[in-house]
Amino acid sequence: RFFDTIQGPADYLVLGLFHSTAVVGSYFFAYTQSVQVIVLLAANLSSVLFPVLAQLRDEGERQINAFIRAMKVLVTVSVPLCILQAAIAEPLIRLFFSHRWDGAILPLQILSIGTAFRVAGGPATNLLQAQGRFGVILWLSIGTGTALVLSLALGAYLGGSATVALTES
Repeated sequence: RFFDTIQGPADYLVLGLFHSTAVVGSYFFAYTQSVQVIVLLAANLSSVLFPVLAQLRDEGERQINAFIRAMKVLVTVSVPLCILQAAIAEPLIRLFFSHRWDGAILPLQILSIGTAFRVAGGPATNLLQAQGRFGVILWLSIGTGTALVLSLALGAYLGGSATVALTES
């Protein structure tokens, strides 16, 4: 959890080191909008999936099959929603929000597409937890957390919110 906690605000922190609060604010707006699909679908699935997978711990093949079926449903629903969100981001922001949020359009589009690839992360962690593979989770968190923070810092230094969005995705 420590490394997951570090990853959470890392993009805002490193972006704030090299850019104005307006840039950080636009990025924050884009990020919170982009994760709606994950929050609505994957988080709810995780709360149901973990107990089911834990129940099947001694039945490896059934556990994997249940996970694969759940992931197929999640991907079938969430990937098109993420792509749709990216496609309609610009007209919706321009229609419902002032021009001050125009800087959030490109990061929102990038993060929405990236979310399509990240949506499986939570359920995959549920599978590892249900299998009792906590060491794997620890090392994945350490590796991804370290790589993410370093790449976010480089992305923020070299570019702006769109570069950070690419790195985050």
